[in-house]
Amino acid sequence: MIITRKIELSPGFLGSWEFIQNLNYQVWKAANRIVTEQHFNSRAMQKIRAANPDASKDKLQELFSAFFGCSVKNTTYRTTREEFPELPSTVATTLNAEITSLYGKDMPEVARGQRSIRSYRLGMPIPFQASAVKMDAAGIVFMKHRFDFRLGRDRSGNRIIIERILSGEYKFCDSRFQLKGKKLFLLLAVRIPDEKPPLNPEKIVGVDLGIKVPAYLGMNEGGARLAIGSADDFLAVRLRIQAQRRELQKNLKFTQGGKGRKKKLTRLDKLGQRERNMVRTINHRISADIVRFALHQNAATIHIEDLAGFGGDAKKDFFLRNWSYFELQEMIWYKAGRAGIQVR
Repeated sequence: MIITRKIELSPGFLGSWEFIQNLNYQVWKAANRIVTEQHFNSRAMQKIRAANPDASKDKLQELFSAFFGCSVKNTTYRTTREEFPELPSTVATTLNAEITSLYGKDMPEVARGQRSIRSYRLGMPIPFQASAVKMDAAGIVFMKHRFDFRLGRDRSGNRIIIERILSGEYKFCDSRFQLKGKKLFLLLAVRIPDEKPPLNPEKIVGVDLGIKVPAYLGMNEGGARLAIGSADDFLAVRLRIQAQRRELQKNLKFTQGGKGRKKKLTRLDKLGQRERNMVRTINHRISADIVRFALHQNAATIHIEDLAGFGGDAKKDFFLRNWSYFELQEMIWYKAGRAGIQVR
C-alpha cells in the first residue's frame, strides 16, 4: 500500500530556493502546454478516425505515429523537452505521464459536457522520480541541491518512516515537491507492506453511525460493544466556530481601508480552515478506533450503515450538515484496507 507524508524542507544551499521557484514556474507552464498538445492530438485522432471508420484502435495509433513520427504520449514529451529545456528529465517524464493520464480520464466527462478541460495554476505540485533523489536521515539531495528535513515535534512519526526507507523496509516511490507561500514541502510517497494479520472471516463488526454517538460498534458474535466519540462535544466546538464566522462576516460589511478584499477576508479564511481541520482530525480518530477495534476482535469484515435517504426532519438534517460522514467512511475504507479488512 502506498501512503503519502507531508514533510517540510529547508533549502541547504544558497541557490536551492531559487532553483525550486524556477522549477515550479517551468512545471506550471509545461503542464498547461501538455494539455494543449493533448487537445490537439485528440482532434487529430478524431480526423484520422473519420477518414478510417473501419480501422481498429491499434491501426489508428499506427496511422497517428506514421503521420507525426511518434505516439500520442511521446508527442507531449517531445514538445515538453523542446520548449522547456531547463526542465530536468526526471520531472518532465513524471509530469508528462501524470498530465496525460488525467487528461484521458477527464475526456469522457468533457465529451458529455459534465466538466471542462483541466488547467493548472502556479504552485501545483512538482513531480519527480524517486531514482533522482538521494536520501539520508537529515534530508535529500535533488539535482545537486540539498534540502534538509524539518520534522519538528514529529507527531506523525515521519522520522520512523524515513528510517525504515533507509533500512529498506519501506520503498521510496515517485513523489512531489509543493511550494506554499514561503514554505517548501516534500509530499513523500512510500510503499509499505500490507498488514494482513490472521482474521476470522466469520466475525463482523457492525458500525452504526448515530446522532448522539458518532459511531457505535458491535460484534455479530461475542457481544463486544464500543461507543466512539461524543456529538455534544463535537457540535459545541463547531457551532462556536460557525458563530464566530457569522459575526465576522457581519462586521466585514462595514470594514474600510485600502488593503483589498483578500486582506480583509484572511481571518475569515483561517476560521474556515480551522473548522475543516477539526472535523478531519476527529474523523481520523474515529476511523482509527474502528479499525483498531476490528483488529482487536480479529474481525475480517466491517459493515457500515448506509445513510442513503437518511434525514427528513430538522434534527437529522442539522446534524448531517455539521458532520462529514462521507469523509469518515472514506477513512474507514482505506485504513481497513491497509489492515486487510473488508468494508461493506
